[in-house]
Amino acid sequence: MCIRDRPIAIAGVPLLDVLLAVWRRSARNHLKKTNGEKKEGGIFAADKDHLHHRLLDLGLTQRRVAFLLQGLAVILAALCFVPIMMGGEGLVIALCGLVILGLFGLRHIARVELLQTGSLMHLSVKRRKGRAAVRMLHYSYDILALTLAGFLAMVIETNFGSRSEQGVWAVNYLILFVTFEVVALHTLRIYRRVWSRSSIREFFMVAIGLTVGAVISSSVWSSTMNNGTWSDFRCGFIGAQLAIWLILMPRAFPEVVRELALDSKHRKLARSEDGRKQILVYGAGTMGNLFVDYLKNCAPEEFQQFHISGFLDENRRLRKRTLQGFQILGGLNQLEDLKEKYPIHGILVAINDMPEECMTRVFEAAAKSDLKVYRWQADVMPREVAFDEAS
Repeated sequence: MCIRDRPIAIAGVPLLDVLLAVWRRSARNHLKKTNGEKKEGGIFAADKDHLHHRLLDLGLTQRRVAFLLQGLAVILAALCFVPIMMGGEGLVIALCGLVILGLFGLRHIARVELLQTGSLMHLSVKRRKGRAAVRMLHYSYDILALTLAGFLAMVIETNFGSRSEQGVWAVNYLILFVTFEVVALHTLRIYRRVWSRSSIREFFMVAIGLTVGAVISSSVWSSTMNNGTWSDFRCGFIGAQLAIWLILMPRAFPEVVRELALDSKHRKLARSEDGRKQILVYGAGTMGNLFVDYLKNCAPEEFQQFHISGFLDENRRLRKRTLQGFQILGGLNQLEDLKEKYPIHGILVAINDMPEECMTRVFEAAAKSDLKVYRWQADVMPREVAFDEAS
């Protein structure tokens, strides 16, 4: 980074605020358009979701907000000066620092943007239109990603061409690599999967398929050459690993957004009220795990008025552990202590067919701590319904 880039570093906080505003307003307007509502002023419409507004809503004073934003600007500027003073090693340190700041910012600062994006993604899954155009877009991206992965693999393996003896034949290897990888993707039916609702198994199978396709392409290439070496297989393996990241990361984006949105809205005990009701979920078993899955996949507006802070469970072996990022804080006997430290509003019972005596204990503990009791129940077993009931 050269000296003339310093003004960009100094303006890092205002630029971040502008980028968040464009992201937030674009997602909000697109969401209104999807819902058939009228847009209000586009990305230039004023709102009260800027960085200083959010910090003020957290209860900070104007003075503390100013110091906090100035401190963030100093940190960004310092990170941009590190490569100038330390060279290549400093560039690695600066990039790591920016990644850490970015992850922290997405979790704690970009909550509004994540909420809008999550709502937009939820509606997009429900209203899938233009499937052919979307599939063609995915297909075109995959071709470009595989080409880039194969090219980078050849660059890495040949040390920028200094060890290459094949010359123009490298283009033939790249075509072979892309062809077999595309065949692998089609064999795995990657374009027929709903990636916004995908599982770990589906990602794993695609990773294995891309690796196998790269190995086959390297084997075919070696068989056509008189001097095939292990370098061909190393090149294919490197290309497969790069392809895995380039192909799967965009498809994992919806899950990443859902996790970040859930992390920014929930998963922590808040010491001050922010207008939402802070709730503890009772029951960290199968239904509790199912509730978290529902919380990630439902429309964000459904639980917008609640702040799910953690779990309660009577199983002592689960205490102080986590369930999908939520801490299991203990049983009902810890409820009074938690109520004294945090502004907890109620308990959400997530247990099916809960015995009457257990439910009575929940109501007694809630009444003792002046808390409300909510119930979340999922009908997980199929049952026959009559026409009148179904309609």
